[in-house]
Amino acid sequence: MSKNAENWLVHYEELKAYVEATGHFPSKHTALSNWVKYQRKRMKAGTMPEQQRLLFLKLSESRGVAAVDADAEDDGGNLFLRP
Repeated sequence: MSKNAENWLVHYEELKAYVEATGHFPSKHTALSNWVKYQRKRMKAGTMPEQQRLLFLKLSESRGVAAVDADAEDDGGNLFLRP
């Protein structure tokens, strides 16, 4: 496994723990919320590896949250998630 893939999994597990504790994705401007925004950008651009995309989607769908909203606003690369 590459270092990037390992780092992705570390962030994913951090997000998973956050979602399990709060029931939602982070909305404040934190390192974790920035990581989530970047993952949404990668999904929208089609550059996220399939395994990562499936894990991200599974986590977002388990909490009734859309990973990428088709009507989401784009503020220069940051996609806003709507519940």
